[in-house]
Amino acid sequence: MMAKVKIPKARLFISIEVPQEIKEILRTISRDIKKQNLIEGKWVPEDKIHITLQFLGYIPIDVIPQIQELLDGIAFEPFRITLGPIGLNDINNPRVLWVEVHSPMLDWLAAEIATMLSLIVEPEERPFHGHITLTRIKKVHNQDGLEDLLDSYVVPKDSWAVEEFSLMESKLDRAGAEYEVIKGFAAS
Repeated sequence: MMAKVKIPKARLFISIEVPQEIKEILRTISRDIKKQNLIEGKWVPEDKIHITLQFLGYIPIDVIPQIQELLDGIAFEPFRITLGPIGLNDINNPRVLWVEVHSPMLDWLAAEIATMLSLIVEPEERPFHGHITLTRIKKVHNQDGLEDLLDSYVVPKDSWAVEEFSLMESKLDRAGAEYEVIKGFAAS
């Protein structure tokens, strides 16, 4: 019997970095929500905050140069992203609490990346919904209070300029994920 050859793979995603001044706003929002004791969850550390444009999953490392070449072919102008309201992935079975982000160019960029990469990786099943994850919810203590929070919490409408997106590797271990930039792709 032949031994099965294990192909080295990397866990990849494509993201946009969030600037420090926006991370400070998100820290305040997280602190406000934690104080209300409505949910238990794994809060995203400040150094891990980003916008995911596409999660690629475990990809053979020999495919990474092809991914980089396809991403190099995406031309985009710098654009602005604006913070939106807080939200949940599903009001009836919440697993992720986030702050929405809005920009027509963000939606276009995510779609363009998905189209380009569909040549070599499976597209995500979920449609793109621009957001920044604050916490992965483990338990809801007060569903009504959580729904009231969604209706009443006012997120500052701050915005920032996006001039680059990145191909990232996520290395998982017991302490959590470590992110490493494989390559950045600048606006033209």
